[in-house]
Amino acid sequence: GVQSTWHAGLDGTFRRVEDPGSFILPGTEFAWTGGWLQNKLRYRYNSDYVFTLSTTYNYYYDWLNSRNAALLTVDLAYQIDPKGMASVSVAYKRGRDWTTYTQFDLWTAGLNFKL
Repeated sequence: GVQSTWHAGLDGTFRRVEDPGSFILPGTEFAWTGGWLQNKLRYRYNSDYVFTLSTTYNYYYDWLNSRNAALLTVDLAYQIDPKGMASVSVAYKRGRDWTTYTQFDLWTAGLNFKL
């Protein structure tokens, strides 16, 4: 059947960027605080293989540069190993900097392994 789980977390990080390269950044030091909320839906195709749909919303505030940022990620994974040690996935990410009103869309595909 279908299983659903919810996860939530808080996060804080300080970062220093020595050389921003081609990225246009408002500063070189960032103090982000925020959190995330995630829902995972799992569907067991048969006794060995599982589909997992994850939806995650992240929201952060940079205290040093007065910026708000958000990220929405939707990820679909299919377990290709009966023991659950490998999967393939495709993910869509939509990010937004609410202060500068810039946004990005990104599609990724992955081959994932657990160690």
